[in-house]
Amino acid sequence: MSYMNAECRMRNAERTSAARCAGARLLLLTCAFCILTSAIPALASPTQEEVFKSINENVGESVDGTKVLAIAAAAAGITIILVLFNRRQTRQAVPTALNHQGKLLRELMKTAGLKPAEARQLKVLAEQAAAAGEPVESAVTLLLCPSLMKKVKESQ
Repeated sequence: MSYMNAECRMRNAERTSAARCAGARLLLLTCAFCILTSAIPALASPTQEEVFKSINENVGESVDGTKVLAIAAAAAGITIILVLFNRRQTRQAVPTALNHQGKLLRELMKTAGLKPAEARQLKVLAEQAAAAGEPVESAVTLLLCPSLMKKVKESQ
Protein backbone atom coordinates (compact mmCIF):
# COMPACT_ATOMS: atom_id res chain seq x y z
CA MET A 1 0.00 0.00 0.00
CA SER A 2 2.91 2.36 0.67
CA TYR A 3 4.01 1.60 -2.88
CA MET A 4 0.78 3.20 -4.12
CA ASN A 5 1.43 6.36 -2.09
CA ALA A 6 4.98 6.52 -3.46
CA GLU A 7 3.60 6.10 -6.97
CA CYS A 8 1.15 8.95 -6.40
CA ARG A 9 3.97 11.16 -5.13
CA MET A 10 5.99 10.36 -8.25
CA ARG A 11 3.04 11.24 -10.50
CA ASN A 12 2.56 14.54 -8.65
CA ALA A 13 6.27 15.31 -9.04
CA GLU A 14 6.02 14.59 -12.77
CA ARG A 15 3.00 16.89 -13.08
CA THR A 16 4.72 19.76 -11.26
CA SER A 17 7.89 19.35 -13.32
CA ALA A 18 5.79 19.40 -16.50
CA ALA A 19 4.13 22.61 -15.31
CA ARG A 20 7.53 24.16 -14.58
CA CYS A 21 8.74 23.11 -18.00
CA ALA A 22 5.72 24.75 -19.62
CA GLY A 23 6.34 27.93 -17.60
CA ALA A 24 9.99 28.02 -18.64
CA ARG A 25 9.05 27.56 -22.28
CA LEU A 26 6.50 30.37 -22.05
CA LEU A 27 9.11 32.67 -20.48
CA LEU A 28 11.63 31.81 -23.18
CA LEU A 29 9.06 32.40 -25.91
CA THR A 30 8.10 35.78 -24.41
CA CYS A 31 11.73 36.89 -24.16
CA ALA A 32 12.43 35.80 -27.74
CA PHE A 33 9.36 37.70 -28.96
CA CYS A 34 10.45 40.88 -27.16
CA ILE A 35 13.98 40.67 -28.53
CA LEU A 36 12.92 39.93 -32.09
CA THR A 37 10.27 42.65 -32.24
CA SER A 38 12.70 45.27 -30.91
CA ALA A 39 15.20 44.37 -33.64
CA ILE A 40 12.90 45.40 -36.52
CA PRO A 41 14.79 47.94 -38.64
CA ALA A 42 13.45 51.43 -39.09
CA LEU A 43 11.20 51.91 -42.10
CA ALA A 44 12.89 55.13 -43.30
CA SER A 45 16.05 54.45 -45.29
CA PRO A 46 18.91 56.79 -44.34
CA THR A 47 20.85 58.71 -46.92
CA GLN A 48 24.50 57.99 -47.69
CA GLU A 49 25.62 61.17 -45.89
CA GLU A 50 23.75 60.15 -42.73
CA VAL A 51 25.37 56.70 -42.81
CA PHE A 52 28.89 58.14 -43.17
CA LYS A 53 28.22 60.68 -40.44
CA SER A 54 26.99 57.93 -38.06
CA ILE A 55 30.01 55.74 -38.82
CA ASN A 56 32.36 58.65 -38.22
CA GLU A 57 30.74 59.45 -34.85
CA ASN A 58 30.78 55.83 -33.65
CA VAL A 59 34.38 55.11 -34.72
CA GLY A 60 35.70 58.12 -32.88
CA GLU A 61 34.12 57.11 -29.52
CA SER A 62 35.89 54.95 -26.97
CA VAL A 63 34.34 51.69 -25.72
CA ASP A 64 32.91 51.74 -22.19
CA GLY A 65 34.17 48.60 -20.43
CA THR A 66 31.47 48.61 -17.73
CA LYS A 67 28.72 48.17 -20.33
CA VAL A 68 30.52 45.22 -21.90
CA LEU A 69 31.12 43.69 -18.48
CA ALA A 70 27.46 44.15 -17.51
CA ILE A 71 26.27 42.46 -20.70
CA ALA A 72 28.70 39.55 -20.17
CA ALA A 73 27.53 39.15 -16.53
CA ALA A 74 23.88 39.17 -17.60
CA ALA A 75 24.57 36.52 -20.26
CA ALA A 76 26.42 34.36 -17.71
CA GLY A 77 23.55 34.73 -15.22
CA ILE A 78 20.95 33.69 -17.79
CA THR A 79 23.11 30.70 -18.76
CA ILE A 80 23.41 29.60 -15.13
CA ILE A 81 19.67 29.92 -14.58
CA LEU A 82 18.93 27.83 -17.68
CA VAL A 83 21.39 25.14 -16.56
CA LEU A 84 19.78 24.99 -13.10
CA PHE A 85 16.30 24.66 -14.61
CA ASN A 86 17.53 21.87 -16.85
CA ARG A 87 19.08 19.97 -13.92
CA ARG A 88 15.92 20.36 -11.89
CA GLN A 89 13.80 18.93 -14.70
CA THR A 90 16.05 15.92 -15.27
CA ARG A 91 16.08 14.96 -11.59
CA GLN A 92 13.73 12.04 -10.95
CA ALA A 93 11.38 11.81 -8.02
CA VAL A 94 12.44 8.94 -5.78
CA PRO A 95 9.95 7.60 -3.26
CA THR A 96 11.08 7.59 0.34
CA ALA A 97 11.69 4.20 1.86
CA LEU A 98 9.39 3.06 4.64
CA ASN A 99 11.57 0.80 6.77
CA HIS A 100 9.79 1.04 10.11
CA GLN A 101 7.48 -1.93 10.85
CA GLY A 102 5.20 0.11 13.13
CA LYS A 103 4.70 2.89 10.57
CA LEU A 104 4.09 0.34 7.84
CA LEU A 105 1.52 -1.48 9.98
CA ARG A 106 -0.27 1.81 10.78
CA GLU A 107 -0.41 2.74 7.10
CA LEU A 108 -1.71 -0.69 6.17
CA MET A 109 -4.32 -0.44 8.93
CA LYS A 110 -5.53 2.87 7.51
CA THR A 111 -5.77 1.60 3.95
CA ALA A 112 -7.33 -1.75 4.92
CA GLY A 113 -9.74 -0.13 7.37
CA LEU A 114 -8.62 -2.20 10.38
CA LYS A 115 -9.45 -1.16 13.92
CA PRO A 116 -6.79 -1.04 16.65
CA ALA A 117 -8.26 -4.12 18.35
CA GLU A 118 -7.97 -6.09 15.11
CA ALA A 119 -4.35 -4.96 14.72
CA ARG A 120 -3.59 -6.17 18.26
CA GLN A 121 -5.16 -9.53 17.43
CA LEU A 122 -2.90 -9.76 14.36
CA LYS A 123 0.17 -8.97 16.49
CA VAL A 124 -0.76 -11.62 19.07
CA LEU A 125 -1.41 -14.15 16.30
CA ALA A 126 1.96 -13.35 14.71
CA GLU A 127 3.76 -13.79 18.04
CA GLN A 128 2.03 -17.12 18.64
CA ALA A 129 2.88 -18.32 15.13
CA ALA A 130 6.53 -17.30 15.54
CA ALA A 131 6.70 -19.21 18.84
CA ALA A 132 5.20 -22.27 17.12
CA GLY A 133 7.94 -22.19 14.47
CA GLU A 134 6.01 -20.62 11.56
CA PRO A 135 7.95 -18.22 9.28
CA VAL A 136 6.10 -15.12 10.52
CA GLU A 137 8.17 -12.05 11.37
CA SER A 138 5.39 -9.52 11.97
CA ALA A 139 1.68 -8.89 11.73
CA VAL A 140 2.28 -7.29 8.34
CA THR A 141 3.21 -10.72 6.97
CA LEU A 142 -0.10 -12.14 8.14
CA LEU A 143 -1.99 -9.17 6.73
CA LEU A 144 -0.35 -9.46 3.31
CA CYS A 145 -0.50 -13.27 3.05
CA PRO A 146 -4.02 -14.57 3.77
CA SER A 147 -3.01 -18.20 3.14
CA LEU A 148 -0.42 -17.98 5.92
CA MET A 149 -3.01 -16.41 8.23
CA LYS A 150 -5.41 -19.28 7.49
CA LYS A 151 -2.66 -21.81 8.17
CA VAL A 152 -1.77 -20.17 11.50
CA LYS A 153 -5.42 -20.04 12.59
CA GLU A 154 -5.93 -23.71 11.72
CA SER A 155 -2.84 -24.75 13.69
CA GLN A 156 -4.22 -23.17 16.88
